[in-house]
Amino acid sequence: KEAAEKERAAKEAAEKEKAAKDKAAKEKAEKEKAAKEKAAAKEKAAKEKAEREKAAKEAKELAAKERADKVARDKAEREKAAKEKAEREKAAKEAAAKEKAEREKAAKEAKAAKEAAAKEKVAKEAAAKEAAAKEKAAKEAAAKEAAAKEKAAK
Repeated sequence: KEAAEKERAAKEAAEKEKAAKDKAAKEKAEKEKAAKEKAAAKEKAAKEKAEREKAAKEAKELAAKERADKVARDKAEREKAAKEKAEREKAAKEAAAKEKAEREKAAKEAKAAKEAAAKEKVAKEAAAKEAAAKEKAAKEAAAKEAAAKEKAAK
């Protein structure tokens, strides 16, 4: 009977020990699972943070590029406008200079024509005076001749 009691006590002790071991193993497994899950969550959070930062950096770079492009575009437009303005002004100056030169040429030509006409008038008047003087001299000569003939006839 004592032997049976001892055996039962030993069996119970073995079962208790097994139960305690199983419980400890189960707890250990649960702790490991919790630790794994925690590590996975941490990793996921880190990955998400990295992705957010990357997206933010890309957005920032894109915005900077767009600003730079706009600055370049604005500069090109300003330069184009300035160039066009300079070309218009140059063309206007050239046209004004050409017009002035043409006016001056026309004025010179008009002055020359006026002077030529005045010279011609003076020459005509001189020729007319000369012709009148010649005619007068011829008349006087004829009159003298007629007087001489008359005298001779007497």
